[in-house]
Amino acid sequence: MGWCTYSEPLLGCSSVMFGNTELIYSANCRVKPCVTGLGCVLMSPLEERTSHEVNQNQAEDERSQGFFTLSPDLLCIAGIDACFKHLNSMWQHTLGYTKEELHSQPYMAFAHPEDQKCTLGEARKLPDGHAVQAFKNRCRCKDGSYRWLVWNAIPLIDQQLIYATARDITQQKRTDRRRAARYAVARVLAESLTLREAAPKLLQAVCENVD
Repeated sequence: MGWCTYSEPLLGCSSVMFGNTELIYSANCRVKPCVTGLGCVLMSPLEERTSHEVNQNQAEDERSQGFFTLSPDLLCIAGIDACFKHLNSMWQHTLGYTKEELHSQPYMAFAHPEDQKCTLGEARKLPDGHAVQAFKNRCRCKDGSYRWLVWNAIPLIDQQLIYATARDITQQKRTDRRRAARYAVARVLAESLTLREAAPKLLQAVCENVD
């Protein structure tokens, strides 16, 4: 690689000889390094600025992609059309679908039937510019089971995009339910005079606190 030379003068540029090499320069343009003999490319200040901005944007995209990949949460970019545009690998890890399967359906298709009405209600806020905070619903896994997710989302109306994060709180929900079941059993036993009296109440208390 080296600085290229021209065999004829260039308008608006001056030249200087360095050994056997002619260097072409100007206050308004510069010569890009290239393979000697293949010709020079002159860049104006505007072109240099544009090139610098492109390089900066590429670097920012790489940093964002690294953050997107390393996050333990489920991150996504969706369209106002309710379809996923970009997902990190935690979606596959948590729900078991491939990226192609997740992209093939609107996100409402993965919501638990009992949660679809409230999920749709939250989703309808986004096109109007309202954020969604700490919304909880159940999403279907590929094996037919469901995971509890807590969502935060903001819309970018000018880009017709939604940026969202979801955290898997399934284990926390199970822990909370077990704790509630133990409390309910203890209360029933304390209030009942006999085991026969307590039995149906115990069954009801346990059933109410099981997924």
